[in-house]
Amino acid sequence: MYKGRFSWIEPNDPFPVQWRAILTGKVAYYNALSKEEKSLFEYKVQEFLLNCRITGIKTQIDTTDKLLVASSAIIPILKFSEWKYTNIREVLVYPALFNEEFKTEGSGRRIAGMVGNGYMEGMMILSKHALRLGFANESDKKNTAIHEFVHLIDKTDGSIDGIPELLLEKQYTIPWIDLINKKLMKFIRINQISTLMAVQIKQSSFQL
Repeated sequence: MYKGRFSWIEPNDPFPVQWRAILTGKVAYYNALSKEEKSLFEYKVQEFLLNCRITGIKTQIDTTDKLLVASSAIIPILKFSEWKYTNIREVLVYPALFNEEFKTEGSGRRIAGMVGNGYMEGMMILSKHALRLGFANESDKKNTAIHEFVHLIDKTDGSIDGIPELLLEKQYTIPWIDLINKKLMKFIRINQISTLMAVQIKQSSFQL
């Protein structure tokens, strides 16, 4: 999304060296990027963390968990420089699977992640176990956190064309990749048409 309901904060400080070490040790996607792409990835990760709270619910989360959440958000949209997640303000991290009532104990605990609706609009819930497992198991093509951020993209009125090749490898090959491609491209076209129409209307008003 390009416009949101709150002011957007951009990074001013250098990317922390400790964070870079965590990305190197935990995120295979990051390691496969070029030097320039890594710098862009770091910027977007830092930007995401400045604009979206990540809160542990009945569990302690650390810097690694926050960086894994942010990496999950950036992997699908890295190649799209204008994309910003202005439709999410907080990610809640639960200790394990939860049920439809957001309970982590009892029966029906089969949910590893979900994008909020209704009173939960602008929020996402992730299982900490699923979050960590998604980046620990490179041979597994299912990464819950990435999966949920793709759902978040799907909720926007938009679309894009041009998927990073790395998304087609290992765990980053997820069913919604084609959907990202179409959704974001459509949104860019709509935005460009709206901008053109606004310019034409402004020019017409000057001629009257």
